[in-house]
Amino acid sequence: MNTENFRRGNSVDRRPFFSLKRFFWGGLLVLSLIFLGGYFLLESLLSVPGQTVLERTVEIDSGFNILEIGDVLAREQVVRSKYLFVYYVLKEGYRGQIVAGSYLFPAKPLIADVVSLIVRNDGSMEDVVVTFPEGWTIEEMAERLNEFELPGDEFVSLALDDEGASFRSSFSSLGIPSEQTLEGYLFPDTYRFSADSSAEDIITRMVGNFRYRILTQETDLFLAEREITLHETITMASIVEREVRVSSDRRMVSDLFWRRLELGMLLQSDATVEYARGEKKVQHSIEETRVDSPYNTYVFPGLPPGPISNPGIDSISAVLDPFPNSFLFFLNNPQTGETVFSQTFDEHVLAKSRNGL
Repeated sequence: MNTENFRRGNSVDRRPFFSLKRFFWGGLLVLSLIFLGGYFLLESLLSVPGQTVLERTVEIDSGFNILEIGDVLAREQVVRSKYLFVYYVLKEGYRGQIVAGSYLFPAKPLIADVVSLIVRNDGSMEDVVVTFPEGWTIEEMAERLNEFELPGDEFVSLALDDEGASFRSSFSSLGIPSEQTLEGYLFPDTYRFSADSSAEDIITRMVGNFRYRILTQETDLFLAEREITLHETITMASIVEREVRVSSDRRMVSDLFWRRLELGMLLQSDATVEYARGEKKVQHSIEETRVDSPYNTYVFPGLPPGPISNPGIDSISAVLDPFPNSFLFFLNNPQTGETVFSQTFDEHVLAKSRNGL
């Protein structure tokens, strides 16, 4: 036997099994399998819908980055994971194309559907961003829609006129009296509409935003405690919205108005006279306050039949959480907007004189 060859062969057989080269290629294979497994897992998760079982309106702030947007969407259960959302946005090349605004997402949406709603379109049709200020009436909102070449006239017909009665019945779960319009329930906000949006689409979007922002557990508790309806609450909020310019004073005026009702006093709101007369005016004459309309709270006791505007979240919150006080009268300085409160009618008359009213 050639012992030299045997030794040389034996030496070859005893090389370490876990050589550096084998470790490198083995590790690379494992990492590749992990990567591919993760990729296929992510791709499969993209077909899993969000958890929300109802339509949900979500506000995307203009200052948010994609991770913050994903966090908001995940918190509202529109998407299952913010990281999955970020992955899809980066994968499809949509970074930097998300447009801020208020969006109504369908129940259990796919991430692809969510992203398609919030990114810039392909340019075939420009989207329209419309802002409705707090306290606007339906007619004022319609004028704004017409300015953007959206169907403002149809919007009015569906929201106010008999022509839209059957359409409005689809929102009966809000407890709006059958003879009432959608005044008060079209939430003022900034919306992004498609240029070919129908009046039905616009109204449904705005009422959906109202549901999302207002129909909370806190609202239910307030209504139960005070034994009042949502319609009465929104009606009061619409008056507070038009009466008080200073946000911090709305809770005071809210408490003042609720107490006037409890005491059997007339609300005597000039904002309701404005609505009844269909005009804007800082102060009304005695004759003007006698206009024969159920919305005129100088003549008719209690709340008017329905809202006189579409109030924002600030005024609705003020009505839901009034600040206790002992005042029964107030006025707004026409120059500064300051709210001046009085406990007695004589003090109120003096305040009017001092404030040029």
